[in-house]
Amino acid sequence: MIRSLFAILLIFIGLQSVTAQVAWVHYDKPFYVTEDMVGYQLYLSQQFNHHNIVVKTTLFDNRGEEISSQFNATEGQRVVAGSHYLPAELATGWYYCSFRIFDLERNAERIITDAPFAVYNDQIAAVPTSVTQSEPERFIPVTEVGETGLMMEIFTFPENPAAGEETEVLIRVRNRRGRPVQADLSVAINDWSLLSPSLAMGMDNLFSSDDSLRISDMNQLANSIFWQGSAYDSGGRPVGDGMIRATANEQTDATYEAAVSRRGYFTLLSPFFEGDMAFSWQDGNGNSAMASQRKTNGDLSDLPPLYLSPAVFRYLQLNRQRKQLNAYRQAHPYPGETRLAALGAREGRATTIIRGGTPAASAEWNGHPVDDQTPARPSLVWNTGLQTNEYGEVRFSYQHGHDITAYRIDVVAQETSNGARGRQSVVYRMTKPGTE
Repeated sequence: MIRSLFAILLIFIGLQSVTAQVAWVHYDKPFYVTEDMVGYQLYLSQQFNHHNIVVKTTLFDNRGEEISSQFNATEGQRVVAGSHYLPAELATGWYYCSFRIFDLERNAERIITDAPFAVYNDQIAAVPTSVTQSEPERFIPVTEVGETGLMMEIFTFPENPAAGEETEVLIRVRNRRGRPVQADLSVAINDWSLLSPSLAMGMDNLFSSDDSLRISDMNQLANSIFWQGSAYDSGGRPVGDGMIRATANEQTDATYEAAVSRRGYFTLLSPFFEGDMAFSWQDGNGNSAMASQRKTNGDLSDLPPLYLSPAVFRYLQLNRQRKQLNAYRQAHPYPGETRLAALGAREGRATTIIRGGTPAASAEWNGHPVDDQTPARPSLVWNTGLQTNEYGEVRFSYQHGHDITAYRIDVVAQETSNGARGRQSVVYRMTKPGTE
């Protein structure tokens, strides 16, 4: 009898630990610059096992205004990967991705997590109230792996890669008993000499939600995408107590309708589709109408100003040079063997483009091709959707540029069977060609 009660207690504790598991978001970098792509992989909790749901990912500014959104079907998996483009006109400040699903039963959005990150504009001066030069406390709490988390080993071949050399990475994932496990992974490899200031800035590229999502019937959450917004007539006045109709492009000729509340709010559902689709809007009488995304309730007003350290100034300077060189190459294409010095000399721009004690300065003299010498290439690899084999291993290769710098390999993993998670990072430094 006592043994049976003990077994029931263990099962109950196990169920509780699964239910309480939170979502993780792994970003490809700890902070960003305008015109970057924000890469992410969302790790869902155990309750989403084998359920096909649609996750809506929305990029918001710190006031809760939508910048862009996308829909991703999980197809029974517990990881969702995607990306968002950061427009050039964004101001320096905090932004966040909101990961949500639509609960058909309650006709409401259900938030999985809101994961913030910092964005710096390298072309526009920052508003003084949005930044500080005083070293801050940690902005984002450290994500704890826990005692039951996964253990990982990371190997590079060769162990000390040379600049310009192809490198192979081997990742081994084990549970706490040392046994190999099958797991989903995401891997970010970044130039750590450029991004390591994020540690002093209190930033991280792994975010965990503070609560788990509980859904009564997950089967109802599949195969639908949704907009919650406000409806307006062609004059910009709210449309209340009526209908809003969305007509898809000519290829599909699909029409979807939704009731509009007295305040002009509506929720529109449509089947999930692949790719982009354009919609035109009409009211219930067939007149032209407009629709906008409803603002989120949350904001980032409680986060302090961004830390604008000397290292960030240097990073933004390099990023501006990278954009200048990329724009120049597109406007003045030359054969692959053309050198940076030649590019600058032809237009008399060598002084403004490749001087100033940056990695670009050495590119004028070392004779490497232009494509290998573009400064401020912070992201070397961002791999999502990786899965270990039956031995708990995954391998992939990538090519280094010619910069002599340090790189960090940052790996996040989630076991397929029970949802156990882990994180491991290693830093290695490049060597000169022909040296060890």
